[in-house]
Amino acid sequence: MKVAVLGPENSYCYLAAKQAVKADFLLCPTIEEIYEAVARGKAEQGLAPIENMLRGSVRESFAALLKHNFSVSKAFNLPIHHCLASQTKDFSIVASHPQALAQCSKVLQKMKGVSIMETPSTSTAMELAAKDPSYAAIGAEAAAKANKLVILKKNVEDNHQNITRFILFGNKETKTTKKNVRTSLMIIPVKDKQGLLRDLLSCFANNRINLTKIESFPSGKKMGEYHFYCDIQGNQESKNVHDAIAQLQKSAKVRVFGSYEVVNLE
Repeated sequence: MKVAVLGPENSYCYLAAKQAVKADFLLCPTIEEIYEAVARGKAEQGLAPIENMLRGSVRESFAALLKHNFSVSKAFNLPIHHCLASQTKDFSIVASHPQALAQCSKVLQKMKGVSIMETPSTSTAMELAAKDPSYAAIGAEAAAKANKLVILKKNVEDNHQNITRFILFGNKETKTTKKNVRTSLMIIPVKDKQGLLRDLLSCFANNRINLTKIESFPSGKKMGEYHFYCDIQGNQESKNVHDAIAQLQKSAKVRVFGSYEVVNLE
């Protein structure tokens, strides 16, 4: 089996995939291209970041999930500990993925006269720093060591409890009989009206379902028109979740991404 992940090697996505699945990896230069690789049949499954504890949702992943008809089979929580690495202390540019840069804002604010550069992945930033001594990179220690960089400082993330969640997805719909799972879905209202969101959320409350996340996304079709992404506790195969989805479908289109376990990695 081949799984598409964010490359180069030693990106956090790659490190999560090595723990999560036994497969050959297709390294993709951007998050969007992970999804495209699965859509085009270059890989059977993809593993992509979906949410960070400090910075919230990874928008590229949500946009791709909406674009393609994929099913999520599992999720993985990976502790994220960034390091600052370079060939020398005399760097003038710090490079990394936008999420990683945002997660290390306190350290970056203390650096005077240093430019910030965004890269498609943290491991790409490490490769850049290995080629040019004017760059430093923020990313995984494994990536710094693989590129023979000097680790100037460890644990530069704002919060040392930092975690990123990755989803494993594919074209085949997967189901589980386990009860201790979460179900992810997108609610697309058919028509806007007063009390719309209250009515939608009442479907969960009426069926005694714990709503663990809700986030609005612009529809991209009309200003002020939104879709609502939700994570709930429960299996779509169980009666209460099935009934809640049926109630939602009376006033909205519902896209269920899957019911799946969330596994903690090291």
